[in-house]
Amino acid sequence: MLCLFRLGYHAEQEHNTTRDTPLQGSITEVKIKYAVNVVSLMYLGWQWLWKRGVGLPGMLFAPALRLIEMAREVGFDGVQMLPIRGSTGLEPNVLLFEDAWNAVWNPFQALRHGTGAAGLPSTIADWVVSPNPDICDKVVKTLEAQMIPRVYHKPGLVPKGSLVEVNPDTRCSATDYLYYARADGLRYIIDTYHLRRQPREPGWKSELLDKVGDWRPTVDALAPYVRVIHVNHTGDKNPYDLTLTFECAYYALKRAQEAGIEEMILVAEYDPLKASLPKIRTHAEARVKATEELARLKQIVSDAGV
Repeated sequence: MLCLFRLGYHAEQEHNTTRDTPLQGSITEVKIKYAVNVVSLMYLGWQWLWKRGVGLPGMLFAPALRLIEMAREVGFDGVQMLPIRGSTGLEPNVLLFEDAWNAVWNPFQALRHGTGAAGLPSTIADWVVSPNPDICDKVVKTLEAQMIPRVYHKPGLVPKGSLVEVNPDTRCSATDYLYYARADGLRYIIDTYHLRRQPREPGWKSELLDKVGDWRPTVDALAPYVRVIHVNHTGDKNPYDLTLTFECAYYALKRAQEAGIEEMILVAEYDPLKASLPKIRTHAEARVKATEELARLKQIVSDAGV
């Protein structure tokens, strides 16, 4: 199957993209930074309706600045930012950022599941979390102007040296991603959920999984180029899924260390979107949840011996 973004490249140019044995080389000490996705922090609060990009129902949730302050208070180094209602792009302690997930213009578009800014069918959550696409673009440009690393999702369509989240919807294999790392200097995010899932488009199978559905060969191949791990259990439905999430994060971190990576960002992503709306948490509940998720990240690091 051909990667959507890699036309004219011959797969035989790459070889030895997977390993069955540990990477060779001395074990380095990895400097870890802990972050949390700002959407995961959302809780019931208050913003002034008249401020740019707040609107309804954004006024009912705590502002981005307060979410980041809470993350810092519990021990995170910073956040992974995206344009949420009321954000400006000037918030402090942003370690990396991504575009709004699928911004829409109004709730009616979302209720009809119309196509959002990301080209996907929208839900009411897309309207709740982010302002309209124009405001989202302004926030993104403000973040870019500060030279904060931006998360992309499509290799081959991004500036050289970009940070790209590995995901099956590109139809790219580990060999394809390895090609872009070498040719364009791309560095990668391993997301424990997206790495293990199938493509959203019906009829396609993930090129990131081998014949028995194992994701480890992809991690083995890309380990020297991984700079961020999303410990993402948004799709986990039972304790076994959660175990697989932490196993995946542990494995990716260990392999990156064996590959000689000296710095890594671990990002906690836990889904506040219940019944298509952000879960209604109080400040105290959100703080307890963030504290628990940070402890999980630190346990992964400890178990990996990093």
